Amino acid sequence: MERGLVADLSHRLRTPLTALHLESERLSTLLPTPEAERLDGAISYLESELSSIIKNGARPPPSYRPAPPSGLNWLANRTVNVP
Repeated sequence: MERGLVADLSHRLRTPLTALHLESERLSTLLPTPEAERLDGAISYLESELSSIIKNGARPPPSYRPAPPSGLNWLANRTVNVP
């Protein structure tokens, strides 16, 4: 489920961010100003951060290892599950 959410987030954020990046590059070409370059740099930074978030979110979770059985729960489960 988590991977599906990451994939959805990736698509929903990358698509408009890519369009924004293309538009800022066009603006930098048509009107080369420090502001246009700063905007393009900020968008590139956002793309990089988003890629990092998605990469980390797509990793499988660390393996879950339950605590070793003990106490009354262990005894009850063992008693109920005796073949």
